[in-house]
Amino acid sequence: MPAVNPERLKKQVDDLQELLEDPTAFVRQCLDFLDFYADRTRRPTKSQRAERMNQDLNVPRPVMRALINGVRSRTKKQPALSKPAATALWNTGNHDARLLACTILGDLRRPEVAKWMERWALDCDDRADMAKLAFQGLTGWREADPESFMVKIEVWLTASNRRLRLLALMALQSAVEDATFKDLPTIFRLLSGVSTKVRGESRQVLYTLVRTLAKRSPPEATRFLLDELACEIPGSRRMISSLLEDFPTRQHDILESALLI
Repeated sequence: MPAVNPERLKKQVDDLQELLEDPTAFVRQCLDFLDFYADRTRRPTKSQRAERMNQDLNVPRPVMRALINGVRSRTKKQPALSKPAATALWNTGNHDARLLACTILGDLRRPEVAKWMERWALDCDDRADMAKLAFQGLTGWREADPESFMVKIEVWLTASNRRLRLLALMALQSAVEDATFKDLPTIFRLLSGVSTKVRGESRQVLYTLVRTLAKRSPPEATRFLLDELACEIPGSRRMISSLLEDFPTRQHDILESALLI
């Protein structure tokens, strides 16, 4: 990776801004930019350059921050540029480009964003990229219309497609990590019985979500788990056993006692 020269970096980002009206040229230049700043220890050889789109180039955070902030400064002024640029970035398959794509769309506070994230999620097999959809892509819309956000989450959680269920759980995790998001009761309602539908990485995300809920509201999280246990929801005992140590002493003891009954 070359040393980061602030003046050169600014010019490179400014040049990228000027290409936003031409998504094809913008993405081509953006990939060149990411390749230029890639960690050389992981950088693909010349013969592998055609496959670079699927590489994790490990671009330094200050560089990615400059790129993201620079592009967003233009798309915020001209929102019509956001969707074409973001779609072209996402379609490259490059992880850093996908982060930029989701961040651009995350500034939009429109319901169409949910449709775009859903469409991309259906073809996404990478957990890290799925997290970008949930954490960056949906943020603006969730903040603008939390009620519609929760309605869509319920649709995804009850979908037969595992990718949509994973997207829903990750989106809820993003919401719970936001201290300004207050509708925890609805989240607990939506999670009722979900443990029967999740496996593998979705189960891990569910556990992380309940763990975060336990930090925000130990009594509510305890009540949720006790209700799951009382209703004999499959997987509830396993979930409680896995999360016991994440609860304060009082709630820990209540849950531990419930497991013994």
